[in-house]
Amino acid sequence: MQKEKLTLNNIKKASKDIKVIEATETVLKAIAYTQTMKDIVEPQKRKVLAKYQFRTSQEWVKKGIKKERELITNPKNAYLMNDEDFETYHDEMQQFYKDEGIYPGNNKCPLLVAESMERKAKRRLVDIMEKYTGIGNDDLLMEHYYEYIELNLNFLTQFTRKK
Repeated sequence: MQKEKLTLNNIKKASKDIKVIEATETVLKAIAYTQTMKDIVEPQKRKVLAKYQFRTSQEWVKKGIKKERELITNPKNAYLMNDEDFETYHDEMQQFYKDEGIYPGNNKCPLLVAESMERKAKRRLVDIMEKYTGIGNDDLLMEHYYEYIELNLNFLTQFTRKK
């Protein structure tokens, strides 16, 4: 199957395709949901880190990846904790999710679930747009992927159904 070329005419066709519009709306909703979860979850993660003063595991020092056991202040570095500390951190966060009514089940983090939904929605938009642009997920390097998504959203948002 020959790929379409990226032309103004093809982009205009895409703007009239209900599947493209629905995929665009799904991406916009997923982005909003992810940001909502981030605004709820990230501050609590930082509070838990501050409360317990977790440090990087001795294991990372032994491997030479860290020079010393550093204080973990960024939630993205939680993987550096030892197993016991991470269990405490995880349990605190799971209780918070339940208390806030945002527990997705199966010991998951609602922010990670939201980020996964957002990635899937963006990949689907690229898949659907491929017939109009000739550009698929496998054609995009990561550095261009986000730009491509942003360009599509900037153009297609004007065609979404106003609710």
